[in-house]
Amino acid sequence: MLTLVGASFLAAWTIPSFIPKIENLAGRALSYEVLMRAYIGLGFFLIAITAASIILWRRRLLWWRYALITLFGALFITFFVFVFDQKYSLTEEYSWIRYPTGGALFVAGFILFWATQKQLLEFKQKMAFWLLGAGLFFAGADELFLIHEFIGGRLQTLFKLPDFTTDLITAGYGLIGLAVLIFIFQTLRRLPSTTRLRIFFQLYFFGIFLFILATVFDSIDGIIFDRLKQFTDALALRGYEFSDVWFIIWQPKTFLNGWEEILEATAAIIFAFGAYLILAKDSLFIEEKAPLNKKIIVTVVGLIVTGIFVSSIYTWRLKTDTPLFGGERIIKIANLAQGLFHTDDLDFNPHWGVVVANESEPKRRGSFTGPGVFTYREGIFSRLPDPDGLLRDVDSIFANDKAIYVSDSSQGKIFIYSCDKKSICSWNIAPMKKNFPKHPEALAVDEKGTITVVDESDGSISQIKKDGSVTVEKPNHPLFKAPEGIVWHPALKKFLITDDTTGIIFQYTHGQPLEVFADKNDGLRYPEDIVVGPNGEVVVSDNGRREIVIFNLQGRVLQRLRFRPLYRDLQGITVDDSGNLFIITADSFGSASFIPSVLWKIEGVF
Repeated sequence: MLTLVGASFLAAWTIPSFIPKIENLAGRALSYEVLMRAYIGLGFFLIAITAASIILWRRRLLWWRYALITLFGALFITFFVFVFDQKYSLTEEYSWIRYPTGGALFVAGFILFWATQKQLLEFKQKMAFWLLGAGLFFAGADELFLIHEFIGGRLQTLFKLPDFTTDLITAGYGLIGLAVLIFIFQTLRRLPSTTRLRIFFQLYFFGIFLFILATVFDSIDGIIFDRLKQFTDALALRGYEFSDVWFIIWQPKTFLNGWEEILEATAAIIFAFGAYLILAKDSLFIEEKAPLNKKIIVTVVGLIVTGIFVSSIYTWRLKTDTPLFGGERIIKIANLAQGLFHTDDLDFNPHWGVVVANESEPKRRGSFTGPGVFTYREGIFSRLPDPDGLLRDVDSIFANDKAIYVSDSSQGKIFIYSCDKKSICSWNIAPMKKNFPKHPEALAVDEKGTITVVDESDGSISQIKKDGSVTVEKPNHPLFKAPEGIVWHPALKKFLITDDTTGIIFQYTHGQPLEVFADKNDGLRYPEDIVVGPNGEVVVSDNGRREIVIFNLQGRVLQRLRFRPLYRDLQGITVDDSGNLFIITADSFGSASFIPSVLWKIEGVF
């Protein structure tokens, strides 16, 4: 366990050092899945090196043989999965790692059944081996055919149970398995003590420990996530700047479930090899001493020390005071301490300054991070008053000289903040008639006060006039799936709409077919928000590539601003009248990220 923790910390310090270099060579940002695999792979490799060093130090040929075979099998399987399984995430139910894990468990169970027939054992002792083999068979079937996930899903659907139902089933497996194991080992310990049986017990106890550890990771990931959010919130409130070392647990549940799969695969290999020892030749178990190979030990220790030294140097030199990889000047304007939590959208108007849509989270409503609108003007960051508590789900925002418009997706309403001639300001609900969008999101308002709003839930674009009349259009473009952001481009005289599912920026004119402005061939992945630059540039936040992408009017990329992995969740973006960019990064919401929302200002981009 100590080795696992140590290897994890070393990997967290080392991997960030090489990300900029690899991404520059690749010409693109690496996904979280790739970085997580690299991190877990390096951590596992460090654990294997440590185990190999201990084996060599013991100078037992027997230990040397069986342990190196086990380590080689584990490294081979993890390499096979990390490199070649490009279709699924490591943590998905259908990822390739279930095949080596389930296969090794089947092999272990089969060998135990076969080996039992070859040994002169009492019936009760044979039954213990049969039970152990049956348990391994069932574990293999559960891994390959997703039995407990199927049962848990059906129970959740039928009885409306919570999401952790499958975790409870896993815990139930563990209790039943523990009772069976107690019977098995109480029975088998009466066998004559031999080197073969002693090693068998050692391997199986170690494999069981790994399985228990994997189950713990799977069962308490939600608790760890909640505690981690509380911890990082406390740090953010004290102005702590999060460094790259944190990035690997950007999604704690995904990270822990990744380790769970690797530990289960390793345990399965150990079970298979332990079962094989029952049939192995007696010559394998001769406890002969081997000469101490000082050169190998010195080499291994030297590599470990050099790796720690080099990674420490790189880590020390890493810039952790900026979320950007480039040399652009960036300033933190606000974060959790100022009330930001699950902040989605931004806009700018000289009359109001930068306006910020803070969506918040249901359990935080009523707190200082509750849903609402903030403004940033002349160095002052403040919340607009909402004494009646009208705002509940501040999803998107638009500002012009007269008012601030907010779409409230959960309530299916649009709110307008404006001031009368006496400078008395208030929130009002935009008039609405039939066909009003159920879940209004991104919106834009023209000079006549007509609101154009997209509804991601049904892929519609609605135009709402000042009298509340609504016209709804559902484009039939096959790649128009999930409209996310919208902006009016005065030079193109068209709306630009991002789709964060298909990775496309569409051009839209009311009553006409959609046209593609830019897509994944232009280096987009999951474009989120969109804004027009001072010279007509099209500026997009892409949280799939964790980049701000700047296009010219012809849809060609002019510039990319790449963010560090920790600040990968790029949301709202806007540009002020001085050519400065403002963007919201990383978010603490749901079961994904634990890093609080931050509003950044990138100076002098235009």
